[in-house]
Amino acid sequence: MTLVGRRLPIRSRLNSSTNLLALAAAVLTFSTGLVLLTHFHVGEGSLRAWALGQSRLVWVNLHRFSALAFLAAIAVHGQLHWRPLAAQVGRVFGRRPGKVSRADLVLYVGFAIVSAAGLAAWFGAPGSLPLFGPATLDRLGPQRHFWLDLHNVSGLIVLPAMVIHVRHRFRSILRAIGWPERRDGHGSKQPNL
Repeated sequence: MTLVGRRLPIRSRLNSSTNLLALAAAVLTFSTGLVLLTHFHVGEGSLRAWALGQSRLVWVNLHRFSALAFLAAIAVHGQLHWRPLAAQVGRVFGRRPGKVSRADLVLYVGFAIVSAAGLAAWFGAPGSLPLFGPATLDRLGPQRHFWLDLHNVSGLIVLPAMVIHVRHRFRSILRAIGWPERRDGHGSKQPNL
């Protein structure tokens, strides 16, 4: 992969590709999640079969597949950045000096809750729309709304933390994909937006 006439090392290429996949999958996951929440989960939406020209099953499967792609990209991203992640966790428990980013903590804990609740609602709750076949764990039936509500609320909490996380790294993301830089009046480089 050549970006702006230079060949990046394999780890850098993997990191750039993973970041871009995670960003694209996150945008699709959050946007389809908002469609599901606003058109199918609240008010009379639970009785709807269609919204914005697509069936409920199409929206749910777009959300599920993009979430799985996001989860896979985040797993690779976490493996590539395990040292800073371990340092951040060490700061939380007071084992390492330094400042703890509250937005990152909300992101890490919230992402775990969103993922667990989403998987529980998908695989464990009867009445979930089938993807690979019907759900078979009937014992979670009365708890279906709990898992969906937990997934929705925690997803809404994670969204601003994700925006902050990406915003703090936006220039490095632009540099990684080869976005041209310009010099501002003070001699420092800025992405040419």
